[in-house]
Amino acid sequence: LLYRKMESDYSTFMDSAMAMGWSRISNMPLNELNAWIEDPSQMDAFIQELPQVKTLLSEKEMLIAQNRNAAEFNLNLGNPSLADAKESVLKAYEEAKKWKLQFEEKLASLNSAAEQRSLETTHALLQAAAAEAEDESDRVAQELLNGNISANDFVEAYRPKRVLAHMRKIKCEKLAELLATSDMAQHRKQ
Repeated sequence: LLYRKMESDYSTFMDSAMAMGWSRISNMPLNELNAWIEDPSQMDAFIQELPQVKTLLSEKEMLIAQNRNAAEFNLNLGNPSLADAKESVLKAYEEAKKWKLQFEEKLASLNSAAEQRSLETTHALLQAAAAEAEDESDRVAQELLNGNISANDFVEAYRPKRVLAHMRKIKCEKLAELLATSDMAQHRKQ
């Protein structure tokens, strides 16, 4: 719509310029017209002197200056804003990386603590089971001393219970060593 209006205005403007130019040309003497044929720059100067052409050229210069000013304004306005936005994004990215690293460190610490607590719980349960197996083998030995079971029954009952008690005790001691090593490693990190 704007293009059509501009086209219409331009067409009207050109019609007016042509009419004025034609009226001036038609009143020119023949020797001036012949001079134009010999020197086309005179015809160019005539066209440049038409008031409509002067108006058109001054409007063109004015629009070019306005466009240049608008472009410079946009560049000056846009660059600091763009640079500020870029810097803001970079700062936010660096802070996010820092928070991520802190999160990963705390998560590793939490997992280590959870694992540690789990090992300590397992150690306590294993100690209780070892003590229970020890008590059970002692009970079988006491029954033999009291004469409640025969020697053959004692060997069949005592031996597996004593092996179980020794195995649990060995595992308990090994787990205690692992816990102590893990505790020392934790203290060195801190």
